[in-house]
Amino acid sequence: MRNWKPWGRVVVGVALVGATGCSSDENGLASNAGDPCAGVYADECGKSCTEDTDCASGLHCGLDSTCTAECVPGDGSCGPGRVCDAYGNCVADIHDGGVFDASVSDGPAPESCGDVAVTLERVVPTVVLLIDQSGSMTESFGGTTRWNAVRQTLMTPGTGVVAQLEGDVRLGLTLYTSHKGSAGGTCPEHVSVAPEIMNYSEINAVYASAEPEQDTPTGDSLHVVAGDLEALDVEGDKIIVLATDGEPDSCADPDGNANAFTVAAAQAAFAAGIRIYIIGVGDGVGAVHLQDMANAGVGEPANGTAPFWQAFDAQGLVDAFQAIITAPPSCIFTLNGEVVAGMESEGSVTLDGTPLGYNDSDGWRLNGSSEIEILGAACDAIKEGQHELTASFPCDAVVLGPPK
Repeated sequence: MRNWKPWGRVVVGVALVGATGCSSDENGLASNAGDPCAGVYADECGKSCTEDTDCASGLHCGLDSTCTAECVPGDGSCGPGRVCDAYGNCVADIHDGGVFDASVSDGPAPESCGDVAVTLERVVPTVVLLIDQSGSMTESFGGTTRWNAVRQTLMTPGTGVVAQLEGDVRLGLTLYTSHKGSAGGTCPEHVSVAPEIMNYSEINAVYASAEPEQDTPTGDSLHVVAGDLEALDVEGDKIIVLATDGEPDSCADPDGNANAFTVAAAQAAFAAGIRIYIIGVGDGVGAVHLQDMANAGVGEPANGTAPFWQAFDAQGLVDAFQAIITAPPSCIFTLNGEVVAGMESEGSVTLDGTPLGYNDSDGWRLNGSSEIEILGAACDAIKEGQHELTASFPCDAVVLGPPK
């Protein structure tokens, strides 16, 4: 199996909007400020990180992917009109929830407006691996069984899909089957692991002991898993990757053809904001059904040409999972605050120092008040290689704090 990473690393950092009225150095600290990393945070600064939550309290993840701090909360080192936030950033001393109000000061309003630190955090996608546990998964597949081939593709230590992606994607697992549908008891029968970051051990503990069972209630399983995903209160894309080796049946009719019912389940999932991608394991699933499911899963019309995957050997499975899970990294980032309505265009977003246009097809836009999406060619660029993405807003254009 090949090693891969799901996307190029993007360094998302703090950008400051300059303002007068403060005596500060190039980092925005008061000119008489000490270096917290040489003092109180000496044991914590410099540790490797990818986001602020990787760092100790009072520190943030710097542009060089190490923990750092410009200040210590409450020490007054940030200078006039500025305070130290919980992540060690010097930010505006903001009144009444975060928006500077010139009327509360006797001094000159624009010049007194301190700098605002705006941080970006990449939105982590959530992916549930929905794996057919029907009896036909015991059939031969390139020197092993279909079941073992899928499991090895996903779970091989170090090189499997789950091992490779557990730190970058919120991964979950559902194995599905039934025993004569609803007449046989619970239907669909699921063995599941809820989606989480760094979930390899939990998924492996469940998957390693499971074996193929009997029927293939794919549509019923999609309804359940999509419902669970819809209820999951997390940001970012929600995706189901379905790997199946046969035409679906249903809980109502375990011996019948349930293609239309299953396509309808995929359409309902997409309508709820969940994309579905399908992999045919072997030749047991017809190309027509695969195409119908592919179209339904991404919202294309019945005569669409959405991609689907059909694997006939282990490498084909690797290629299929890689193409699905690694191709669409999120270009959506959350802000540590909310942009004031009507001031969206005042923001500045740069990629490797180059300004991106607001509402430009190759630039950026706001999705609501606290989410930035990078578009077009700029989005394509951050999927590969290492890049630095920064965003800034004037202090009167943003309300700092958790999005409401």
